[in-house]
Amino acid sequence: MPEGIPGVGDTWVGQELHRRILVRPLGKHFGSIIRVRPHLRFLVPPDIRTLDFAGFIALVFDHPAYEGIDVELDGNRVVRILEERPPQWYWDVDWYWSDVPADPLHTLALVTELFERADTLIGRFTPRQIAQGFQLVVGPAAQELFLSPLWDANLPWTPRERLLRSTVPLYERLFDVEVTIEHVPFMLWDDILGYRYRNPQLAHPASADDRRIQDVVADVLRDLLELDGPWSAPGALHGAHHLNHPRALQAVEHWLAKPGNDDQLWREYAEQVLRGDAM
Repeated sequence: MPEGIPGVGDTWVGQELHRRILVRPLGKHFGSIIRVRPHLRFLVPPDIRTLDFAGFIALVFDHPAYEGIDVELDGNRVVRILEERPPQWYWDVDWYWSDVPADPLHTLALVTELFERADTLIGRFTPRQIAQGFQLVVGPAAQELFLSPLWDANLPWTPRERLLRSTVPLYERLFDVEVTIEHVPFMLWDDILGYRYRNPQLAHPASADDRRIQDVVADVLRDLLELDGPWSAPGALHGAHHLNHPRALQAVEHWLAKPGNDDQLWREYAEQVLRGDAM
């Protein structure tokens, strides 16, 4: 990707197109603490320990989202940036998300229930609100709060495994149904896994716990490729790139061999995943 943050009027072509559409700059408020705006519902730091599922959904999703038109796309997959989106509400608060009180097992349960019941968001929130909420949960603002329990080997394995496997109903019931949700369906595994397995020094899990996480994710990506939905397959292809696991790559090969997978864009991307030069 070109260096720097693109501005209004910049264009992106080819492989960088989906990257630019799905990953946006975080805005000038990244990493800063700004006085909270009076329209925000949560004027004090939330306490995740006290939230039931309804309260968690309100915290994450029940906020205005940008609903304008910021890009235009022509028939050659060239995108022109019309304007930069304003920062999401969760950057404009009076606290650090990493300091929010939370119980890791309760947090795991909330995020898992969100993934398993994600279809309940449809019709209640706009696709932009849904994307904004998931970017809070899995993105850089609050990833340490919501996802770090997944990697804590001191916690029981069962709830951590359930969270990983709950990504299948997340795609099947939400992302493959409300297909206009931006960014998150393709980038989910990028946010969860990062580059911990793309780094040559970390490609082979360093612990038994890390190994079983990688094994479960490989199974999940296989299941998503078998769903072969409008976002489950592309999301799983991207996940296979980040996981760097033989079984996941084998699942990509099987997906490519299936009759009817004739979307040239995603076939080319799958081939890049197998070569190891995908983005």
